[in-house]
Amino acid sequence: MFNFVWASVASWRMFITYSSSVIFFGKIWYGVTSCLGFVMVHPDHLSDHLLQFETLGGFPKSICLALNLIRLSCVWVFWNERNTRVFQQKEASLQQLIDKIKLQSYRWLKANSPNFVFSYHLLWLNPLSCLGIHL
Repeated sequence: MFNFVWASVASWRMFITYSSSVIFFGKIWYGVTSCLGFVMVHPDHLSDHLLQFETLGGFPKSICLALNLIRLSCVWVFWNERNTRVFQQKEASLQQLIDKIKLQSYRWLKANSPNFVFSYHLLWLNPLSCLGIHL
């Protein structure tokens, strides 16, 4: 658990340090939270996102891990997109990046939880229910 948390914090801080497109990231994050069915306050500073996910109090550990995994998928896809833009001079659209995040999140959820039995389409049709979040 400690290694996951440390890697999570380190990757997020690395992302914050090297990210140059705050507005673009905000649009991606808004798209992902909309897919999840969350109504969230979107902070103006990227470092506030770290605080937001470090304080997911009230949720069971399994839900916190799933939400952190989705957040890390955002970081991973955004980092890869940045590299593609820098080294290959290609850009994906906002919707393509959101779709990549959804697919990456699904793959990581399946790999990390043997009890996760939902299909990709069912997950994104009703994500909160599939993640065990009942608001």
